[in-house]
Amino acid sequence: MTKIRVLQIGTGGFGESWLRVVNSYPETELVAAVDIQQENLQKAGKIAGLSEESLFRSIDEALEKVSADLALIVTPP
Repeated sequence: MTKIRVLQIGTGGFGESWLRVVNSYPETELVAAVDIQQENLQKAGKIAGLSEESLFRSIDEALEKVSADLALIVTPP
């Protein structure tokens, strides 16, 4: 079975919980995270086991460098 590749946008607050949720499903693979705050990204990397190359400060850069099936947007409205 092919995993659903997830790009998460927003990693602070509720985003931290969603990192854990996505990682807990065997059907999904968290391929990258985006946040404008570097501190949130560093914490996201530790929580989700993402490498520095998978952490982005802009959506445009993430979309250029990562292939994903799904964007999970966890940002304030």
